[in-house]
Amino acid sequence: MSIDDSMNAGAGAGAGATSMETNTHDLFGLEGCPQRINRSLSLNLTDHTYLPKAKDPRRDWVASVALPALRSYAAVHGESSVDTFATIGTGAGTDVLAAIETLNPSTALVTDLHEEVVEHAVDNIRRNVPDSSMHTVEGYVGHLGEPLTAHSGTIDLLYENLPNIPAPTHVDLAAGQATSSFFDTSALAGVPAGAHRYLLALHCAMLNQARTLLSPSGRVVCSIGARAPLTEILDVLNSTGFDTELLGYTWKIQSEPEEVIGGYVDQERKGGGPFHFYPVDALARVLSPYSPQQAAGQAKKIEQDLAGSAFDVDTAFEAVKRGDPVGHTVVAVQAAPVD
Repeated sequence: MSIDDSMNAGAGAGAGATSMETNTHDLFGLEGCPQRINRSLSLNLTDHTYLPKAKDPRRDWVASVALPALRSYAAVHGESSVDTFATIGTGAGTDVLAAIETLNPSTALVTDLHEEVVEHAVDNIRRNVPDSSMHTVEGYVGHLGEPLTAHSGTIDLLYENLPNIPAPTHVDLAAGQATSSFFDTSALAGVPAGAHRYLLALHCAMLNQARTLLSPSGRVVCSIGARAPLTEILDVLNSTGFDTELLGYTWKIQSEPEEVIGGYVDQERKGGGPFHFYPVDALARVLSPYSPQQAAGQAKKIEQDLAGSAFDVDTAFEAVKRGDPVGHTVVAVQAAPVD
């Protein structure tokens, strides 16, 4: 289902919406002023929208992961390398704003499972760039890349930050922000066995679909919480028939920690993993000397340096129940289909 690109600006502030005003510099942790998006962001959100962590960028996926990954992509391929950018499960649309700031695509495609999330995201993007006529924004509703087949062209860069945890029976995927952490396992044909063990199934399903969506030089950037060993993550992604390369390696504080870490505990009990987390002070100490792009080149060494501080899932779960912050590393993986 497509959301018409001619939707009036401001229409996103409908019934049930909440609003957020935040300083772009603070949310994205920019070193200077933004060049292509507004200095202050005005965002309309719904109950289903994954909330930007405006007061703590280290907990926010776009600020701590997507923006550095897109910067790395621009450094490798050039700031003019992407004409059409697409994002899967956009939330508030701040991932597209990050892409506009770094890569300036002329067309942006956003998807989400919830129609109202897409409506608000499209509106948020248009209202938070100085000249909305410079960017065509199209919104699509549906699962993974399926709705993007309605787009008339191909995609140069597809960004995904998908949930990892299969939804247990007690989780209602239609409620609140459940689809930010959990997913329906009913559409995972062709996913390699290792993807299920290490909770990478949805990422692999997206890569399988991406082949028919990308331009000849198109690529996918997979943003993945690295709670499994780095070699296992890359091996699983490579098994889908894509060449992979690390664009970024960084860390973030675990958001919704009891819910998410509890999900990893359950999956390990069922034979998944093993998985690991880290104390926040260890992550900060080991990774602070590196930018995400620099850390990508040292990722295996950094993982080894962190090993002595790692929490297993039970220890991590006990830590968050005590109120101690727990984090994890994150990889931004560039994936190009093998001919």
